[in-house]
Amino acid sequence: MKLPETLAFANGGALGAATRLADYVSAGWTKPQARAMREILWPDRPTHAKIAAELGISRQAVDQNLSSAGASAILDALYLIEEADTQGK
Repeated sequence: MKLPETLAFANGGALGAATRLADYVSAGWTKPQARAMREILWPDRPTHAKIAAELGISRQAVDQNLSSAGASAILDALYLIEEADTQGK
């Protein structure tokens, strides 16, 4: 099976699987969800209040957009990948 070109940088394994899944999930995001996710994925992870101020929306709207976008699952997956990488797995 040939993978879509959007995933040409993924080399397989757990990281490749997570990349493929994130690509699929993110394809269904609305623009507000994508904007909120763009902000929450920074390494220093800003608070929802800071994201709200940056985007000019309420903190509640940020909460709703992140929840609807599946942010907690994506952030959990990224954390697990980073942990495995630092442990040499």
